This record gives sequence, C-alpha cells and structure tokens, in this order.
Amino acid sequence: MAEGILRRLLRERAAAGDGRAAALSVSSAGTHAPAGASATREAVEVCAALGADLTAHRARQVTAEILATADLVLVMEPFHLSGVYARSPEASRKTWLLTEFAGTPTPTACPIRSGHGRRVP
Repeated sequence: MAEGILRRLLRERAAAGDGRAAALSVSSAGTHAPAGASATREAVEVCAALGADLTAHRARQVTAEILATADLVLVMEPFHLSGVYARSPEASRKTWLLTEFAGTPTPTACPIRSGHGRRVP
C-alpha cells in the first residue's frame, strides 16, 4: 500500500515541477507476505480510493541485498523493524517507522486487516 501511495504522491509532485520527486526511486518488500502474493482486495480498494493502483502488485520478501541498496527504509509497524534488523543489522541506521520519520506521534490508521486477522493500527 505504502509503495502505491508514495508513487502517486511523487507523480503529483513531479507534475507540479518538483525535480527531486521525479528523481526518486521507490520499491516495496515485506517481512511476512508470501512472495508473489497479490494485494488483498481491501488494500486494492483503499488504495484506489486514494488514487493508487495496486492491481498489478506482487509481494516480495525483503533481503539483505535489497536493504543494502536502499538509501531509506520505512516500515509500518514495530514488528517490521525486527524483520529488517534480522535480515540486515546494518540497515538499522537507515530504517524508520513511518510515523517516526513523518514526525507523527501516533500510529497511522490503516483501514484493512492484516493477514493475521487483526485490524492493522
């Protein structure tokens, strides 16, 4: 979800003349979703309402190689931090909870359920 939303925001900024936005590269990899899995119906619907298209999204697992090439790693929940650190302790200096990076004191509300059947905060 975050990748689709960020791509949309960057397209909007680039269209408004922000050259920095056009130069950024965005990719997504997860710590728990099975590789090759498509986005959930709920995630597709939520992102569509926000102007992002997830219909072609396929999950991939984060690896030490992916983390080594990233300049910045943003995760949604604390347990994602653990998954990143387990794969690459060196990535800790460039990995942030999205809420910390954005300066938001409370978790971002996510209107879908995780694959574990619980509501994602």
